[in-house]
Parts: sequence; structure tokens; C-alpha cells
Amino acid sequence: MVAQEFDEALAQERERIAADLHDGPVQTSAALRWRLEALQRLIRADPAAAIEELARILLLAADEAGVLRGFLASLRPERRGGRPLGEILAKIRESFEREGGPRVELDVASEAWCGSAERNPEIVNLVQEALANVRKHALATSVHVSVSRQGGMLLVVVHDDGRGFPIAGVFNLEALETLDAGPKTIRWRVRKNGGALEVETYPGQGATLRIKMPV
Repeated sequence: MVAQEFDEALAQERERIAADLHDGPVQTSAALRWRLEALQRLIRADPAAAIEELARILLLAADEAGVLRGFLASLRPERRGGRPLGEILAKIRESFEREGGPRVELDVASEAWCGSAERNPEIVNLVQEALANVRKHALATSVHVSVSRQGGMLLVVVHDDGRGFPIAGVFNLEALETLDAGPKTIRWRVRKNGGALEVETYPGQGATLRIKMPV
């Protein structure tokens, strides 16, 4: 029984690490490759513009190095302190917009800002995944992200003005899983951590994700 529980825990941890790599470094690496390919073409067409784009790519690469350092730190035993959650989310917003995503309005309540990102790694991952989904699928021009505290839960709300999901209405986690609809990785993270998820979406009217996670 102990061996079986260990194997299950190990499998869950491997799945978590794989999801974390997919949400962060893998997606950013793909964006870097796309921009470098575009830069290669731009060098021949407009060398001056290419130099400006190279500077932006270097900033993106530097940001990604910081994300990787944070990911490695999350695999080590938890330490006290760490950078505030709000600071990490602000960095994610900067990287998202620099990578070509729509403008993001970020609102992190003071009581939520003070919690270290190391103690709230899933909140960081959820915001990253939600923004990545917006960039890939929503065709949005703006996104609003808010983080607040409700008792022992953190409430994350992500709203975009894009085309919405191919469903209409308000759906909780159970309904989304039954329909196999909505953001799968976010569903998995919320379920794994005992949180709650609600998606409100109408075609052509954007989408709102409301996520509650224990802290």
C-alpha cells in the first residue's frame, strides 16, 4: 500500500512538472523561435527595425531566464520569504505584452499582493495558462486580471473581450468536465488543488474565468 501511494504521488508530481513546463518555458521558447524566424527575414528587409526587434527579444529571453529560475526554486523545499505574488504577476504581464499579446490590466489586492509567489505557485501557473489561452485562441484586444482574497481562498478573475468559447452560458468545473469544454489544463490544476472554477462565455462577447484556490 505504501509503495502504491508513493507511485501515485510520484506520477502526480511528474504531471505537475510537465504542466508547469508546458505553461511557461515551452510556450515562451516557441514564441522566441517564431520571433527569431521573423527577425531573420526582417534583417534583410529593414536592418534598423531588426536591431530594435533584437533588443526586445533579448529582454524576453532575460525574462524567461527569471521564470526558469523561479521554476527551479519551486522544486526545492519551500523557503520563507520570496518575491511578492503581485510582483511576479506584473512580470508575467510585461512578458505577455512583449510577446505580442493584447494589453493586460492587472489588479492585485494588497492582501493578495503580500503573499509570496513561492507559496502560491499554482496561482502564477493559472494566470500564465489563462493568458496563453487568450493569446492563442481568443483574438482579444484587452484582458483584465484581478486577484483578491476571500477568507482562505484566492479569487482570480480573468476577463477578455475576444470571441469567447464555443459554448454559451455560465459553467462550473463539473459542467465543464462533463462537456469536456473550456481550458483543460486550468480544469486539471483547479481540480488537483481542491479549487473551484466558473467560466462565463458567449460567442463574440469574450470570456470570464473565475478561479478560487485555497492558500
